[in-house]
Formats: sequence, C-alpha cells, structure tokens
Amino acid sequence: MPERIQAKDIEQTLLRLILNAIQISPFLANRLKEIWRWIKDKKPGQLMSKPHVMYFLDELCKDTKFWLDLNMLDAETRRVHEAEMTPTERYWYTELFPRWFKEPDPKLSIWQRKLMTGEFSQKDKALIDDLCRRVDRQQGSSWDAYILDLSMATDLIVSAAQEKPLCIQLTTLSSQLSEEKKERWEFTLQYWQIQRGLFVNFNPMRDRAVLESRLRLESDRLPVIGYNEIEV
Repeated sequence: MPERIQAKDIEQTLLRLILNAIQISPFLANRLKEIWRWIKDKKPGQLMSKPHVMYFLDELCKDTKFWLDLNMLDAETRRVHEAEMTPTERYWYTELFPRWFKEPDPKLSIWQRKLMTGEFSQKDKALIDDLCRRVDRQQGSSWDAYILDLSMATDLIVSAAQEKPLCIQLTTLSSQLSEEKKERWEFTLQYWQIQRGLFVNFNPMRDRAVLESRLRLESDRLPVIGYNEIEV
C-alpha cells in the first residue's frame, strides 16, 4: 500500500498537481486551488493534529494523480485501462470524481469546517470497511471515499453480479425519524446526477453478513434509474 503523504509535503504536492491539472482539466485545477487555499496557512503540526484532514488530503491527491495519469493516455489505451477497473472504481473515476470537480459543491465549506474543527468523526468507518471487504470477497466490488460521504450523501458504492454500481446511504434511525434525512439524501443524489441510490435503515445488532448480502441483491435488482429505501 502506498505511503500516506506527509503533512510537510502536502502543500507542494497540491501545487504540483494543480500545475499538471491546468493542462488537462482547468475544472480540476480550480477545485484543487480551493483545497490548497483551505490548508496553505496551516503549519505541518496543525495538519498532523487533524487526522481526517490528512486522510482526506492524501486520498484527494492519490485520486487526482490517478485521474490525471488516466486522462493523459490516448483514447484507446484509456478505454483498455477503464475496462480493467472494477465497476465501482470505474464509476468513481470516470463519472463521480470528475463530476465533483466540474460542478459547484454546495457542501464544500461546511465539510471543510467540520474536518478542520474535528466535528467529523466518521464513526461508521469500521462498519463501512467491513461491508466493503465482505462485498469484495463475494466477487462483487465496492468503493468508499471522503468526497462520497461528505459531498454526495453516499457511504459506499456496491456492485454485484450485474456490475451496476449502487450508491448507498446507511442509517440506524427508524423510518419515521429518518424521513428528513432521506429527503436530504434524495436531493443530494439528484444534484450530483446519481441515478441509482439505496437508503438503508439497518439494525446494528443484525449480522453484517445479512446486510452485505442485501446490498448486493439490491445492486443487481434495482432499476437502472431509481432510488429505494429498505430496512435490514
């Protein structure tokens, strides 16, 4: 696994990526500039004390480098590389990630503040990691990312036998209490033009294998365009 970017290197890494992005996608360059302005006055020690800020920056830089490398290829070679990706990886790099940097992000300033102040805890990270591992072991594919969670109301993307990526939001609230959250979720997915979404009310006491199996099932059987809500 590649080493994480060090706090002392993050500003120069972002600036280098901005220069590279200008040649390929000014939209990406501009989004990276927004992120650079957010952290440029922070000393390495300050950034190190904000683990989720560092995890996000590391993930963003790696995703950016991968996307830039992919899009510097000629069209045929790029198609070959995209065909070799898992369905969820391909969905992220060819659709959702570029959509994020090409469109205004209404939540950007909100989650920047939450990351920097430590309000963002990602308390369900262990659950999401476990579900991703389970899906991958069952010959499906999964993807999770800070941008998905913070901007797109998506805890993870799951794809199963039909190779149709499904964006999933997990909540432990009862259906009645989660109605407002569900409405915000639908609005967010519509904003980002996410066509397939699943809102899951789940009992944390249930076996995670049951939840993982249901996610794969829903990924296969939901329509090409549509949102659904289930209880597990």
